[in-house]
Order: sequence, then structure tokens, then C-alpha cells
Amino acid sequence: MRLQPDEEDEPGISLAPLIDVVFLLLIFFLVAGVLEKPVRQVPVAVPRMASAKPVETGSNVPKILAVDAGGNFHVDGHAVDRRQLLAVLDLLAPVQSGVRLRLDVDERAPVRSLAEVLEMLRERGIVNFGLRAKGGGT
Repeated sequence: MRLQPDEEDEPGISLAPLIDVVFLLLIFFLVAGVLEKPVRQVPVAVPRMASAKPVETGSNVPKILAVDAGGNFHVDGHAVDRRQLLAVLDLLAPVQSGVRLRLDVDERAPVRSLAEVLEMLRERGIVNFGLRAKGGGT
């Protein structure tokens, strides 16, 4: 007696595991976006510069040093005095090659305050930093 083979199932790709992975990735990125630490910035009106280059996007968030219109210093949005700023720069100096540093200076800030910050950076050998300005010239 000859037996007829049963109807064979067509091999296929199951979509259930794929959908599970997509939902897990969606949840991961939603949670990661919510947990992202916001960068505090001091509201400064930066001067326009004709030679300003666009900021390169990188993976790490820059350390932000700001000088407001009153000549006060800020580090990552927190007001600091001269002594505290020196302490922060002393910590940054040895590891400066891996840290992005951005200097935000209000256009109405006293030039003396900017010169003071630049002198602090030079004394510690920190030469790799960006100065934030608006592009476009006049």
C-alpha cells in the first residue's frame, strides 16, 4: 500500500519575533530620549562674526563656559565665581583633549571678563575650545 505524503507546510518567516524586536527598540529609544540630560544654557546674545564656522556635531556634549552681560561667569548654566571657575578649569586641563569646551560670551559683556577667561584658559594650556557667535557678518 502506497502512502501519500501529507501536505507540506511552506517554509516562511515568522513576523512575531520581528514585531517583538521592533517594539523593544521603540521602547528603548523612547526611554533613552526621556532620560537625556538637558543642557542648561545661559541666555546670551552672541555677537555676529563673518568668519564663524558651523558647529561640528559630535557624540559628547560640550562643557559650556559662559560670560553674561554683567561679566558674571557660568559653567553649564550654573553661576560661579572666579575661584570656582579656576577650580573647574584645573580639573579640565589634564583631560582637555577628550573634552569639548565652548565659550559663550554675551556681546554686551565687558571685554575685561572675556580677556580674564582667555587668560585662565591659556595659563592652564587649554587651547582647544570654541567661541560661540552668530554667523553672517554685518
